[in-house]
Amino acid sequence: MTSTLLNRMAEALSSTQQEPYADTLAKFDWEKVRFASYSADDCKRIWSNISRQVCYSIYNNFFVVTDKTYAVLQIVTTTL
Repeated sequence: MTSTLLNRMAEALSSTQQEPYADTLAKFDWEKVRFASYSADDCKRIWSNISRQVCYSIYNNFFVVTDKTYAVLQIVTTTL
């Protein structure tokens, strides 16, 4: 589920998007991310929970934060 969420988020971003993380998050269209039985609000809430666990600076852009999240998920998955 988490990888689907991250993949959908990456697809919803413009490849030229380089705004700071907080600015992108404020304007992010969660309707483009929703999938299966997860609403836009569900996806936003899940992402909020995940991103709190990922160390990031407010100066990072959204791509940096999602890349760090993929790395954290790989570590967590391999240690289970």
